[in-house]
Amino acid sequence: VQACYCLNLVSAVATPLFAMGCSWIGAYAWVSATEGRDKRKIRRMLGQYVSPAILESVVDRSKAGVLRAEVGSRENLTILFSDIRGFTSLSESLPAEQVVELLNGYFSVMVDIIFQRQGTLDKFIGDAIMAFWGAPLKADDHPLRGVLAALEMRDGLVQYNAELVERGLRPLAIGIGLHTGEMILGNIGSEKKLDYTVIGDNVNLGSRLEGLTKAYGCSVIISETVEVAVRETILCRMVDNVRVKGKKLPVRIYEPLALPESESEVLEALAHLKQLTDAAFERYLERDWEGAKKGYGDVLAQRPGDALATLFIERCTHYQQEEPPAEWDGVFTLLTK
Repeated sequence: VQACYCLNLVSAVATPLFAMGCSWIGAYAWVSATEGRDKRKIRRMLGQYVSPAILESVVDRSKAGVLRAEVGSRENLTILFSDIRGFTSLSESLPAEQVVELLNGYFSVMVDIIFQRQGTLDKFIGDAIMAFWGAPLKADDHPLRGVLAALEMRDGLVQYNAELVERGLRPLAIGIGLHTGEMILGNIGSEKKLDYTVIGDNVNLGSRLEGLTKAYGCSVIISETVEVAVRETILCRMVDNVRVKGKKLPVRIYEPLALPESESEVLEALAHLKQLTDAAFERYLERDWEGAKKGYGDVLAQRPGDALATLFIERCTHYQQEEPPAEWDGVFTLLTK
């Protein structure tokens, strides 16, 4: 037993020092163990949804965001839905193993692009992809990241289709819809199967926008909330003012035209196309059916076969024959999904 003599007092110090040391070691071990457990939990939860780079960033940060996901939180996010057009008929014409091979190759290309743009892969729904931006990695520019990913997915499909054609297969066509708004984010499911996902009205609207791509002949359609956020960076032309099935309020929809790093000649041509399309739509809203038809005819002169222009010329011709009611506000109501 060690002791010290001071002012005629004897104090034993070995025991308390030993106890303090054991307490410090125990506390450090407990903190390390719980922190390691929390990090493993985050990895298990997010590993299938985000790229390895984002996963490392999230794991190194506070676990507050993950705890919010467990209990649910309302977040402003950008949601993306994409779908292969006519995939059912395509899959019926191919052997099962070839369908799986084709899908796996397609998903690999698309998911790589989503991850490169720091997106979160929510799930595959058959041949459809659902992804979102803004969580778990916070980003103020999540609408821009989503649109850039969508345009790169569109361009990436061109390269993948070239491979399919070389193998004697039919090329694919896709539609992509994006919307930005408040959504409920959390781990949703049962005790046996939880998904880190988003739900809510704005998620449904994103899905509806993807469904509109075929009707309007656009590869990518975005909502007005997305367009407002990206208009300084990405050229977007007006598509329509619609009321989708199940919604009371109309939403303006746009088509993003090109990546900002495209060649200057391409961007100049697309800027002119945007100007022509937007001007024609304004005439349409003014009930100037002949002027709108001429405007969309100018669009067709610059881009022969443009499906959007063809659609509006047909619609204006119909309204010339059967004028819409006096209270018509330019909103086109969709009766199907």
